[in-house]
Amino acid sequence: MTTQKKPILGISLGTRRLGIAVGTKEELIDWQVKGFDGTFSQKKADKICRAVERIITMFDVSAIALKAPHPVKRSAAINYCLSSLSYLAQSKHISMYLYSIEEIEKQLLKKSKKNKLGLATCIYHKYPELQTEYRKVQSGKAMYYSKVFEAAAVIALTLASLQ
Repeated sequence: MTTQKKPILGISLGTRRLGIAVGTKEELIDWQVKGFDGTFSQKKADKICRAVERIITMFDVSAIALKAPHPVKRSAAINYCLSSLSYLAQSKHISMYLYSIEEIEKQLLKKSKKNKLGLATCIYHKYPELQTEYRKVQSGKAMYYSKVFEAAAVIALTLASLQ
């Protein structure tokens, strides 16, 4: 299988919540918001990495696409998670692509408003299977689902760059 046929894991990184999506050019296979309660620690970072590793194994992903804060805005906790995930990707011989929200908006939101709803709308049109989550973001009742749209967005950007 080529890289483009195997699914890509998209992650919107956070130390409390991860937006996770697994998809191909044609469809999203799985998506979720995964919560990690408590203050940040090495134990918590290890828990995040184990959760990501399970998804990598379950779906046999070919690449990891990650949305992370701009380097200037990253906390020590985010940097630690990034280095742990980078090590995990290297150990599994998986390519890792990193995007900031500014890069995502520049590539995907050329005409629409550059905000969480604008991104959700753009990604919903690409992946209509996110209809339930889109309605929640649209209503403003569950904005944490915007992390799923960010995860799906980095999948779309990575697939576009691999063509």
